[in-house]
Amino acid sequence: MGKRVLAGLIVGACWLAVLLFAPGWLLFLLLLAMTCRCQYEFYGMLRDGAPRTVCSPVWGMAMGSVWLLFCFLFPYGHPVSAYGDAVLGALLFVFLLRVMFLPKTARSLQYAAVTLLGFFYLPFMLVFFIRLAQWGATGIGELSPNRTGIYLALYLAILVKFNDVGGLAFGIPFGKHKLLPEISPKKSWEGFFGGLLFCLSFGVGLVALAHACPTLPLAPLQQLSYAQAAAIAGALAVFGLLGDLIESHFKRLAEVKDSAPLLPGMGGILDMFDSLVFAPAFFYFCLKWIL
Repeated sequence: MGKRVLAGLIVGACWLAVLLFAPGWLLFLLLLAMTCRCQYEFYGMLRDGAPRTVCSPVWGMAMGSVWLLFCFLFPYGHPVSAYGDAVLGALLFVFLLRVMFLPKTARSLQYAAVTLLGFFYLPFMLVFFIRLAQWGATGIGELSPNRTGIYLALYLAILVKFNDVGGLAFGIPFGKHKLLPEISPKKSWEGFFGGLLFCLSFGVGLVALAHACPTLPLAPLQQLSYAQAAAIAGALAVFGLLGDLIESHFKRLAEVKDSAPLLPGMGGILDMFDSLVFAPAFFYFCLKWIL
């Protein structure tokens, strides 16, 4: 536990510094690198685990990189962004042409299915970190004015990660009632409600700070009521937990403990990002709907 907390603090401090000060192109490259690493661990976990699946990490990461680059260059509001569906369709079409020339065996279907699963599970979902960072931007490769979107992404990450912290803080000493033992034996209802309490506290507290300090570049948060902030925080706690449980399910299928032996006490990059996979898309569209 001590190694996990220390590693988490170091990684969190590095990401905070990057989010606050790095230029847009560097943020994109770091997200691209992290996404590719998560994909690589996902494919390796399934390929080397008990199922012995076949897949193509190269094709999966290549499709993910093209998709991330397109979304970074053309934020919502730019005329070219309307062709996103065409880009996505072209990526799938080219990949399926590749599958068509594989040997005609049942494993060819598995190759296609697992490769596409890795694409839609990770880069397709994590691209919403870019959408948040570009909140209100319309120019090619721009961040949002005054880095407002960066603070939105930071707000999201704080809530989801403190949901994880609350889950550990309450789940380890008080966890008596298992949540889904067949998927994640260590998760408990006590941990879930502890994480929810942390997430609600930080969610409403940061919105209160945004209201109290109108000079901060937090315009979207300043437009949220406390009831809306609590509802969003509660939903983010659920999406964070589901992201964690989905990756735990993949690990159990592969019969591995961690996605990769990379970080002391924490496993791989995917183990660190799992709770953040689905939350950005929900948060982005929730803000679009409310604001």
